[in-house]
Amino acid sequence: MFKTNYLWIIIFSLICSCSSNSRSVSCDSKEDIDYDNVIDVIDNCISDEAVKNAEFIDPCTGCMKVSTSTTSKKIINLKTYLEISGSMKGYMPGKKGKSTSFQKDMASLFSWLVTNVNASSKKFYGIKDDKTTIEFESKDDVASKISRANFSFGATTTLPDLVENVINQNKKEDVSIIVSDFLYSPPNMMNLEGTLNVRLREMFLKHPNMALSVYAFKSDFVGRFYTVSNQTVLNCCSDKRPYYVWVLGEQSLVEQIDKIINEKNINFLKELHVGKTYKKIEGEILSQSGRDETSIWQRKAECGNIITEGKIRDGERLTYTIGLNLNNLPTYYKNKTYLQDNLKAVSSNSSTQIKTIRTYSEFKKNINPEDVVLAKKYTHFVEVKTVSVDDPCKATINLELKSSLPKWIDTWNTESDETDAERSERTVLLKRIFSGINEAYENEILFSYQYIITASTL
Repeated sequence: MFKTNYLWIIIFSLICSCSSNSRSVSCDSKEDIDYDNVIDVIDNCISDEAVKNAEFIDPCTGCMKVSTSTTSKKIINLKTYLEISGSMKGYMPGKKGKSTSFQKDMASLFSWLVTNVNASSKKFYGIKDDKTTIEFESKDDVASKISRANFSFGATTTLPDLVENVINQNKKEDVSIIVSDFLYSPPNMMNLEGTLNVRLREMFLKHPNMALSVYAFKSDFVGRFYTVSNQTVLNCCSDKRPYYVWVLGEQSLVEQIDKIINEKNINFLKELHVGKTYKKIEGEILSQSGRDETSIWQRKAECGNIITEGKIRDGERLTYTIGLNLNNLPTYYKNKTYLQDNLKAVSSNSSTQIKTIRTYSEFKKNINPEDVVLAKKYTHFVEVKTVSVDDPCKATINLELKSSLPKWIDTWNTESDETDAERSERTVLLKRIFSGINEAYENEILFSYQYIITASTL
């Protein structure tokens, strides 16, 4: 009697089905299965169905075009808080005929805030302690009080409480500014370790859309100084004391204040920016500059982010240079050392490394005549090498800039301010303050520039 082997029938059917439905796609295939006018080998957004509005598709990525136009939002409430606890009195000693740097710079800043910020409401407050907030009559009132040190100074303000109170009162379209020395003198030293940064991290985690700009200043200081252990130092200080201006709110609103502070030459020395991203960075692969003579590739004519005909053989590599326009980034993100530490080439299907990063002035002598006009659009040039591509047809690579704390914070930080040497021009526990806030935005990518390498002839 004949027995049917059903297992073999099933296997044979599957083989036939797969062979009839599979298609072999070469690297030079011109197929466009979703009919968006972008061939599949460079299409990052292949659709299961035919694309109906191909005119809205970016011809260099295959994805929907992203609008670069932005509408400037108006600040509804601008609220500026000046700390007037006892530790701030030394910045405003009230000596006749002599103003400190603090008095000059902050009177100037408050004036610019009134005349140059487009906001429905502008109010100025003094914070004396954890519970007392005084509203000033006008910016002239507060500027006059700063110049004459005409305040009834309070006792002490607990740093985390000060920040939390301001953040909790900040609505979606508000911007809050805090002017303070940000000294931390906790009532209980026993639980100091770890509590400051944890509180600040949790505070900012509750407000994921909150951006922060910090501007660091130094000023002459005459008066009493209060240490982290609440000890009083009389007749401080022979050197300058740091203080800070914090700007809090949604990124687009905070950047309106950033612009004024930078344009009006307010005399800050250092800066920090947290909770900000820069989604659209202009960039382009240079056709001839910054590549080895033996590196064989072409650039797709109408797409500055695509390398075509890339040839990687045994022992060979592709070398190329990408120009980036970083003009819209804060100053320290554009610093070459910061970029070298934090800009990475990220790819899941290639082995790619950044060789070096140069500014325009440094790279200028290496610019090929064919790239002279193009190169003038960019501030920085990233020289890259790709030594292998896992997919024979295509590699997708992202240049990603990660957010990290700038090195100046280490220099301005001290873990104790009990002696003259320890507190000299430094702020106690400054690194814990900013580390806690930065942890709320851990692994934040400031920008990502994507490009493609393909062996295809396009």
